[in-house]
Amino acid sequence: MGTTTNLWQAFQVVAARNPHAPALLLDEGDITFAQLETLALQAAALLAARNVNKGDVVALQRGKAAETYALMLGALRLGAIYVCLDPRNPVARTQRMLDRVRPRLLVCEEPRRNPFGDVITSADAAWQAQAWPNAAPPQNPPTKSFPLNRWT
Repeated sequence: MGTTTNLWQAFQVVAARNPHAPALLLDEGDITFAQLETLALQAAALLAARNVNKGDVVALQRGKAAETYALMLGALRLGAIYVCLDPRNPVARTQRMLDRVRPRLLVCEEPRRNPFGDVITSADAAWQAQAWPNAAPPQNPPTKSFPLNRWT
């Protein structure tokens, strides 16, 4: 695999070697490593535009979707820390977790309070258009390869 210093770099090595292989097998379609890398770079730019920097925390309260994984990788690219919060958790539990991690940015499906920084919801149409202009999965995904992750 070569010398890498972080998970983002390790992902880039795998993506470069297997650009057309499926990285994510999701109900809505497969996402190749090349597509996921493109989404991750877009996510990193979006996070940077929201003033997310190295060492900051990004809380992701979203379901299993390509955009969620791209946000994870985008955070890693910036040297930020991400924490995944289950959208099914009770509000009080989620708020306790937010109080503990103090995220600069909360990305969630439903509007939620974040006293520590900014909030982006999935319903924010401007954010969707800015972040994921080319997010559609491929029409004819490859059928043979080793996925990075598989969710059923």
